[in-house]
Amino acid sequence: MLRRLGLTEDPGQEGFATVEVGRAPGGSIMVEEGNAGILRDVVHALSQGTSIASVERNVNYHSHFVHAVDGHIVARLVPMFAHWGDSTDPERLKQDLEELGMLWDFDPDPEVFPPYIEGALALAERRTGVRLESRHLQPGALSHRASIARYYESPEGAFPEPA
Repeated sequence: MLRRLGLTEDPGQEGFATVEVGRAPGGSIMVEEGNAGILRDVVHALSQGTSIASVERNVNYHSHFVHAVDGHIVARLVPMFAHWGDSTDPERLKQDLEELGMLWDFDPDPEVFPPYIEGALALAERRTGVRLESRHLQPGALSHRASIARYYESPEGAFPEPA
């Protein structure tokens, strides 16, 4: 993953734009406290010749899911509102969302959130065969670190384009 992104491993890398990469059942995973995984250039680079899925959730619980194959987006959605997803195969996406229980009715209680992140992670596993486990999210659990800050840079000073 680091090679595909043109990143140099730096075991001491910490803070903003730090990615941690490691092996997982079925492939590899990348974890970051940021949103590089849904940026167009990152998705394009990582998905060349393979299938990737990215799940992002920010501090305000807004989230995104992107699935790409060989440099092309095949599905994207906001997991909390999965029924508004966009896909090159809408019937497959609808079937996946139904089978994973992601097409839910909302509770009028604003403090009740459906398990949409869990659903997005299950969809990512279904689409790629890679299983993220809770142990992967523990500090130091992944074996490689690097800065992905260059993907956040833009010549115009604007935020990079999402996938």
